[in-house]
Amino acid sequence: MRQELKWELKKSRVSHICNRVLDAYQEKFGLFSKEGIEKKIFPEKQLAKLIKNENDLALWFFFTCPGDKRINSIRYYEQLGKFYLKNTDFFRLNNPVFKPNITSFLRNVNIANRPEFSRTILENSKKLIENFEGNPLNIIKNNDYDTCVKNLTSFLGYGKEISSLYLVFLSRYGIKKTKNVAPKVDRHLLRISAGCGVFKVTKNLRISKATNEVSKLYTEVCKEKHIDGALLDALTYAIGNDLCSKKDDFLCMTNCPLDYYCNKQLPKINRKNTTLYIEKKEKTQQFLKFGQKNGLWSPDIPISYWPKNIREKFMDHAKVLYIDLQENKYKSVLTQESDGRKKREIETQNPEWYKNLIYSKIVDFKSRRENLKALERIMNGQDKEFKRRLNKNDSSFRDFIFERLTKGYETVYMGDLRYNSQPDEEVIEYFNLKKDINKEPEISENLIDIPF
Repeated sequence: MRQELKWELKKSRVSHICNRVLDAYQEKFGLFSKEGIEKKIFPEKQLAKLIKNENDLALWFFFTCPGDKRINSIRYYEQLGKFYLKNTDFFRLNNPVFKPNITSFLRNVNIANRPEFSRTILENSKKLIENFEGNPLNIIKNNDYDTCVKNLTSFLGYGKEISSLYLVFLSRYGIKKTKNVAPKVDRHLLRISAGCGVFKVTKNLRISKATNEVSKLYTEVCKEKHIDGALLDALTYAIGNDLCSKKDDFLCMTNCPLDYYCNKQLPKINRKNTTLYIEKKEKTQQFLKFGQKNGLWSPDIPISYWPKNIREKFMDHAKVLYIDLQENKYKSVLTQESDGRKKREIETQNPEWYKNLIYSKIVDFKSRRENLKALERIMNGQDKEFKRRLNKNDSSFRDFIFERLTKGYETVYMGDLRYNSQPDEEVIEYFNLKKDINKEPEISENLIDIPF
């Protein structure tokens, strides 16, 4: 079956992506304003700040870059930094026979494919000593980016992505400046590019093919616009890792600089990491195509899909319920009567609305902690879509809040008084509902408590 790669807007869209990301970083917008983000953007700095000699740093990056894939990069370079402090001369390439203690290395550093990484170190070190005098900078004497990448790909573990990553690191720390350094086109940048309309995945698409084409496009744009490819690489990695992978629309709307361009239909990658594909439209997308425009309600849809004013009402109400449930927990104590018999008395009770949900079997009494978590997600705008049996509590509480906002509810004061709260007219109007009864607030007495 022929695989197609359809281009849309090409350089213009890539140029928009590059400029928007760099501007957001300079202005400290969204994701880039968070505390500790520098550590996520530049994880390798944990190793670089320990190695003062440029040749040694180039050597360590040369051997460790092939291991920086399908792992947590922050943890990886943190472990490398700790290992370096105890083994500063681990890569002793001046020895006639180079035999590093690979077992010690793998015991202290987390690697995705340990057998392959061991072979990579041994074979690359042998080739480096024989052909390049043990100095990886001799591989990339030429300043041209394409030539440097071509020379590096002759080494084991160095494809186009890792070669680009190595050149980015050398350029970032002033070891070797290569002309027209482009960002490493990894799975994060591929998915960002597809989501922002640089290309469209119409069928299953080989990652190798997409990487080559997208890399050429970013290289051309960085060259023409004089964009720092090393910095762009780090910023797009942070966006992909911290935002795209979370699959949270509300998080994207509030933190992502590319939210305006993104269509939210990011391609997925198969388990073998070889193919990009688009998942079939889920219930959310099918419903929103018609329902969101017409104000139709569905408890399965996260509140992040609704307008800001409606979303805030759900969040505020969820906060009230969360505090009420957290502060009022059922508790009973044993008391002893005058005749010596023991009697259990209720000291505190669950909120009445929560007891009704339990009696109706809408929520499970045993999962109080999970219920609190569901309310917390809603009040933070991070609730999830209901899929089969997943995120059932989120859906149940969304529906419960919707019913209270559109039909009104009773609030208990001081144990014996009830106050009828009016329906929210703004919510009713948005969801095209008609208010049947317009009750005035009234107070009733003689409340019969449910002993629970």
